[in-house]
Amino acid sequence: MAHLPLLLGAYYYTWYGIGEQWSLYPRPWQPVLGEYKSIDQSVIRKHHDWGKQAGIDFFAVSWGGDGTRSAMHKKDQPVVGHCKIIKDGNTHTKPVCDDGGPKHSQVYSIEGWREPAQWWGSSGDIDAVIQANLDLEDGIPLALQYEVRDVLGVGEGQGRVDLSYGNNPEILMHHLMYAAETLFTHPHYYKIDGRPVVFLYTMRDFDNFVAPLSAALQAVEKRLGTKLFLIGDVVWWGAHRGLPWADFQRVGIDAVTGYNLYDSGQPEKMGVDHFFHAATTYLAFEEMATRHGIQMMPHVSPGYDDRKMRGGSRPAMDRQEGATYVKAWAALRWFLRCHNGSRPMLMVNSFNEWHEGTQIEPSVEFNDSFIHWTRELKDSISWSGAGEGDVPRDVDSQGCPSMESFSRYACPPP
Repeated sequence: MAHLPLLLGAYYYTWYGIGEQWSLYPRPWQPVLGEYKSIDQSVIRKHHDWGKQAGIDFFAVSWGGDGTRSAMHKKDQPVVGHCKIIKDGNTHTKPVCDDGGPKHSQVYSIEGWREPAQWWGSSGDIDAVIQANLDLEDGIPLALQYEVRDVLGVGEGQGRVDLSYGNNPEILMHHLMYAAETLFTHPHYYKIDGRPVVFLYTMRDFDNFVAPLSAALQAVEKRLGTKLFLIGDVVWWGAHRGLPWADFQRVGIDAVTGYNLYDSGQPEKMGVDHFFHAATTYLAFEEMATRHGIQMMPHVSPGYDDRKMRGGSRPAMDRQEGATYVKAWAALRWFLRCHNGSRPMLMVNSFNEWHEGTQIEPSVEFNDSFIHWTRELKDSISWSGAGEGDVPRDVDSQGCPSMESFSRYACPPP
């Protein structure tokens, strides 16, 4: 098999220092930079320098639109406040809001965790940080991770996302056109084959999405003269056969991924062999994706620990001084080698999601170890062969493991 360079992305968050982000969300580890502000130019420069040291090719930055939000929450709870989409000729600009901007009628009250309204607000804080990252000379390119479920009437963990409900189609159109006019054309926005890359967060929960999403994408294509490169967050435990693959193909999904596979309801899969179970799940999704001409983009993570934010009874994926991270890469090594796309792609979750304890950004506890390990693990992948003992021995003529051979192993190699 020919040598193919790995395309490595990392999820990146720009909400630090906005409102009460640090104080609202407790965290298991402490950043070397302290409780920094994402807008700080020295922080932005340092993050990009660390990202380059880690071998990261692009950041997927969390984005919630321009502040316009659905008028209903969970379909039956009106949002306090009102935002009006502003259109000036053929352009889409930020909305005008009353009553302090769009807010839920209730705030979250899950084990002391509550939602900061400013994350979705129309103040422009998030856009300002994203723009500052894009404008950084010799910085890492950025793509958007569009947090659809949180701006179209459904909050975290609140169920399905109906893109055809109410004014959701108009808001979806507005958000993507706003991005087309303000972000996608930036020279440092990340593109694959000239097409701006956009992640659709928790797409596995989308309902009635074909018509509104297709309309919005066609409008963006007309504006830009090219299609978006769409990556749908659809991978989840045992869900590969029940997803609307033909609809994904119909709207033009290019690749699918799983933001993460953490599930507090399956503590038996959240331990040291988590990424072995994840690799078998990705293999199952690979089969379905291939049938529809869609590429698979798996993820790795150094661990997961949101107990200080969401409750101490939840299972955590311990970092084991880095061993969990090494095992994650090892479990997915052969999957990446046998991918169906023109270039293998992998996401790191995350560069700096401190509240869920997934960050590789340098911490007081681990210093810059995960930055260096990321680079070493990326560089260690060989596309022309693999060492003995790395993977199950039952392989096909191309050296790719079967689902049956994976299922006989209890955990990934050390």
